[in-house]
Amino acid sequence: MGTYLSTPVTEKCSESGQSIESDARPVAWCVADMQGWRKTMEDAHLAFLRSDYKVFGVFDGHGGPEVARFCSLYLVSVLQQHLSSRDDNMGPALVQTFHALDRMIHDANRRDELIQLRSMKPAPGLRKEAVSIPENGVVALSETSPLSHVVTESCSENDNSKEDDGNDSDGVVGREEAATLDRNLDDSEHDTDNNDTSMNTNQDDESMTAMFKRLLNLSGQTRATSGTLTLEDANKNLKTESSSFRASMEQNGRLICTLPDHPIHAGATAIVAVLEDNGLLTVANAGDSRAVLCRAHGQVEALSEDHKPMQATELARIVAAGGFVNAFGRVNGNLNLSRSIGDLKYKQVPYLTPAEQMITAEPDIRQIQLEPDDEFILLGCDGIWDCMTNEKAVAYVRSRLDTCSSLNEICTQLLDDILSIDPRVTQGIGGDNMTLMIVDLQPQKRMYFAFNNGDEDPILNVD
Repeated sequence: MGTYLSTPVTEKCSESGQSIESDARPVAWCVADMQGWRKTMEDAHLAFLRSDYKVFGVFDGHGGPEVARFCSLYLVSVLQQHLSSRDDNMGPALVQTFHALDRMIHDANRRDELIQLRSMKPAPGLRKEAVSIPENGVVALSETSPLSHVVTESCSENDNSKEDDGNDSDGVVGREEAATLDRNLDDSEHDTDNNDTSMNTNQDDESMTAMFKRLLNLSGQTRATSGTLTLEDANKNLKTESSSFRASMEQNGRLICTLPDHPIHAGATAIVAVLEDNGLLTVANAGDSRAVLCRAHGQVEALSEDHKPMQATELARIVAAGGFVNAFGRVNGNLNLSRSIGDLKYKQVPYLTPAEQMITAEPDIRQIQLEPDDEFILLGCDGIWDCMTNEKAVAYVRSRLDTCSSLNEICTQLLDDILSIDPRVTQGIGGDNMTLMIVDLQPQKRMYFAFNNGDEDPILNVD
């Protein structure tokens, strides 16, 4: 369950924005997060609005915030590049985007950036552009300014005083300082202790890292091309080279993890929703964060399914990759989830594709055509869904949408209402980091829209 603070950090960081004028699909959105009882805040999010599509995402980090923050910075740019190469097919582009983020996180050239992201929270709305993302994962970068669509309503988050102490004016910390923070950072709920260490030598670590890099370089190739090694042939070669590879073994009557460690320990679940101007909604999910749609008259429709290690399909993949799930539902005795971005230690079986790895970034894709009277979308990390069912969350938001002064009012109130009085008493329920995003599909019918846009006679939504 991780270690809790003696008192919760209840300050919220919220952002909001809207896309209303000259837009075929008007929306207003807000996100609020709260550290709560955890010693660190590891969630991140994104909202990106343009006329032809809008991207919303929540990333629930574990083992550190750096992977979640990395995803919030780069996902939009990576997605745009995969869209341009795939005839704007959103589903396959999102799948490739999730795996491309894994390759970028694995890239040794990004190690310093990830170390910095562990202790440096990006500015609200900031994103970074990947100039190119070739198959070998070598990416050149340039940074853009914060998104003009984002309005920061409040940001009084207390992310621990250690983040601010000794930082220079631009908020960048050095490797030594970041390494100290890394050692002091508490394990999250998705991690256990580090007693199950690798049985391999340093030389084995290096060879496995090299083979893993070769596998990542080949991911995404599904066809043979003239003069090019096919993925099938490459997998055969790698399997021959790694015939002695073992992801786990039995020792003293119990199974232990024998995977070599990876320099990047962190990971993040990801829930991403893309709304196109034609009303097509595409949701990509890897992990146990969720997206939920409220249709007309309060009808609830789940847009994602949690991925847990004990589910039949997940367990089959884990075992096929040489792993195991213990009695507590933890993969190789450690992670209590089965899909995520990052967690690269569990993606090292050299003869398997990224989708076949023990822990995979492969997202489930759900596409749905929105109707004109659909009401809103909710995205949230498991800190929300541990406390509320889909139906209760939708009912909570819906009952307040027509009378609230802002979407932020609903988000922050919900976080306060589900916060545990003491997570040691509630067995952890209500004690996690919390992030909730509301995407309102009917903003012009709300009272808050009239308040914020100066109308004297607001149009109320009446069933």
